Amino acid sequence: MNPQDTSRTAAEMMVDVAGNISNLVRDEVNLAKAEVVASVKGAVSAIAMMMVALVLAITGVNVLSAAVVAAFIAAGLSPVWATVVTGVLFLVVAGLIVIAGISAMKRIGFVPRRVATNIQRDVKAATEAYNDK
Repeated sequence: MNPQDTSRTAAEMMVDVAGNISNLVRDEVNLAKAEVVASVKGAVSAIAMMMVALVLAITGVNVLSAAVVAAFIAAGLSPVWATVVTGVLFLVVAGLIVIAGISAMKRIGFVPRRVATNIQRDVKAATEAYNDK
């Protein structure tokens, strides 16, 4: 093989480097987009769960509160205390459901971790390649 066939000019090498960097950045942006889309889908699911929980809590309050109040009155409590105890019970249950929804939102995470890891790896590889020459 002729040595001149394998030699390249600095301009050609710079064009290759620029192309590789462009491809790398494009790939990282695409990965970040994919991660954000996945996070948003998870957030929509968690929000839907919280909305269902809210509808159930409201329905439960409307339907069961009258029955619970009547049961407490039948057990001997005054109507006022029966109403207060019933209200507190329903608020506790609704609070627990909201806490579960918030916990689901925290587990999702909106930070594109794979992109950050890939960028760190790429920077390290580029630094090592530059330092080796």
